[in-house]
Amino acid sequence: MISPVEIKILMNYNIITMTQPVKKYHYSVHLPNKNYKGIVVTNAAHLNGSTYVATSSTNNPILKFDIYKDGKLVENPVSIDSFSKTKVKFIGFIKDKLAVIPRHNWNIYVLNDDGKGHKPITINSDQDLKKKFVEAITYKNTNVCKCEDCYHLIGFVQYYGFNIFVQLSCKHKTDQNLLYIIKANINTASMECDDDLEVTNEYNYYRLCLDNGMSERQAKSAIFTGLNYDGSKVYLISAHGRQGFLWEMSYFNNISYLGPPTLVAKLRRKPRGIYSFDDKLVVVCTNIEHQRAHYYMISH
Repeated sequence: MISPVEIKILMNYNIITMTQPVKKYHYSVHLPNKNYKGIVVTNAAHLNGSTYVATSSTNNPILKFDIYKDGKLVENPVSIDSFSKTKVKFIGFIKDKLAVIPRHNWNIYVLNDDGKGHKPITINSDQDLKKKFVEAITYKNTNVCKCEDCYHLIGFVQYYGFNIFVQLSCKHKTDQNLLYIIKANINTASMECDDDLEVTNEYNYYRLCLDNGMSERQAKSAIFTGLNYDGSKVYLISAHGRQGFLWEMSYFNNISYLGPPTLVAKLRRKPRGIYSFDDKLVVVCTNIEHQRAHYYMISH
């Protein structure tokens, strides 16, 4: 059993960090047709030997790639039609079911078992997740901005429950760039959440950026663009302009505690999706250039 003193040490460890040495390898994959002019990658996820890449296209919003043994993407992906006419911002899985968050939207939609159609996640039959999440945050911390437009739904992962990541990037108080984690109890059969949302973590992302040598401009406006949980760590990617940042958060299972974000790497290309494969991290970048999607494979 870890003592309260040790827990306090864990909670304060690595809040001020230096970028760790990592090996980054840049690759690209050819896309099947020429209909990607002006289209960008918006997110990525991995399940059962396949990689799912979300794009801003409403014709081919999600592409399913097979992968080689070394983790590289195989060309000629298959288009997932169930979310056509939807611009997807985040893609993930809930109990092996494909789930997405549309762009400029706080709803979470889960693909039906038959692969046709999808259903929304609700909280006591209410689909207005934004209001519920912001209310939970402002109830926990009464000093933060209450304007719903200043909150940004990053995505979700499953560890010790269903966890939603929300960023407050305040337009009124520029130093309020905060990261929140909200735990919800979800019935994966009905996709219904209980109303007792719990804000389990709050991190001052503005201060984390400054402590890691970023400019005040970056600290004020850098936004999170994706996340992934690999069974022991949560990985987050954030971006400011064309530059990207990779963060990791260690999960201490014996005390059910998620440690603060630690900066792992800086990326030259803007990241939009991240997933784990074997001992590597794969970070998919936003720009599609000359019919090719770009990605990093990172080991550290």
